[in-house]
Amino acid sequence: HAPQINGVTPVRFVIEAMGLTDSGGKRIGVDLLSHLSAHPRHDFVLLIPDLPEYGQIEGANIKAIRRPVPKALWARHWLLSRTVPQICRREYADALLGLGNFVPRNPNCPAAVLLQNAHLVNPELFGGTQLRLRELLIHAYGRYHYRHLPAAICVVVQTEVMKERVCARLGIDSRRVLVIPPGPLVESKISDTCAPDPAPAASRAFTFLCMSRYYVHKNIEILAAAMTRLPLYTKIAAQCLITISADQHPRAAALLKTISCGGVANPVVNLGPIDPARIGDVYRSADAYILPTLLETYSLTYDEAMHFGLPIATSARDFAQQRLGDA
Repeated sequence: HAPQINGVTPVRFVIEAMGLTDSGGKRIGVDLLSHLSAHPRHDFVLLIPDLPEYGQIEGANIKAIRRPVPKALWARHWLLSRTVPQICRREYADALLGLGNFVPRNPNCPAAVLLQNAHLVNPELFGGTQLRLRELLIHAYGRYHYRHLPAAICVVVQTEVMKERVCARLGIDSRRVLVIPPGPLVESKISDTCAPDPAPAASRAFTFLCMSRYYVHKNIEILAAAMTRLPLYTKIAAQCLITISADQHPRAAALLKTISCGGVANPVVNLGPIDPARIGDVYRSADAYILPTLLETYSLTYDEAMHFGLPIATSARDFAQQRLGDA
């Protein structure tokens, strides 16, 4: 009920971003929250992970509450069902924005939740043998709470494909699902930090790049098989760069072990996780981008590859076709 300022009513937001701890989710979260100080008419209370990437988020209209990342599902449930509502009450929040896929219980104010986990609306794509029990429990927990969505909450997704799936698989009315792509912030971030290179060096092997953390649905194992078979179709020397680490998943460790068995001549080269400051250099070292993923909600790497002028080889699935159009 604050008075309007130049026709705009000030709003006090609580933003819960505890789930944005790695990969594209963390990049979106840090980028979004870093821009909040440019909106001084509103106040923002941020519940964020105690990670270095979030350390520089500050502003006169920002109050940051940093907490250790909840590791267990019960801790995440407690955060959403107890801690977040308590913060909303204590801070007299006008609205809550949840950025971590899960639905808060009884938020005490109107709320919007960003849903980026496509597993919650695509349970049939992966058998139980491919996902760990913890992953299956997380997905079941998420689906249950979306199917019992409180009336005060709407859902934000990044593409029309994701909206269609949310409505069909979770039974949510389409009027409660908003499509908001992250485009403008992401594009400005890429342009500010990563200038494209006009041409790669002709003296080295043709280089494919798969810029991705390891997830089962990314289907990265197929790259090792594909690169092994590639000499049957061309005499051009080629290599494929990947960016995973063994601690990201048990299957990531198995894949890296398989790659290491090929020795220095292996056509698949693991660079490990890439520091954001080096992203431009890695893209400039490649001739083409390849992403054999089976499941996505958006994928920032499509934007990055197009920014650097790389041709893209990716899965012929609806999410990719909608994102890339006739590119």
